[in-house]
Amino acid sequence: MHAEPPLRFSCPHCAAEAVVAAIQGDRCSSCGFEYKRFGPGERRTAEDYFAVLTGQKHLVELPGGCGWIVAHE
Repeated sequence: MHAEPPLRFSCPHCAAEAVVAAIQGDRCSSCGFEYKRFGPGERRTAEDYFAVLTGQKHLVELPGGCGWIVAHE
């Protein structure tokens, strides 16, 4: 996997100019929000990640070490 070039955009939280250069860990220099970058072709992965963070999906560990369930709409 190759590194993507840095991108400038407006922070969705505070509207300050922001730069994202890494896959994760870059932060807005104004408000501190962290960014996780997804590349072209990763829309579904980004949507799933967003859904988990916003509580639209649930990760449930089954009892007795029997595995996991992802519950979603």
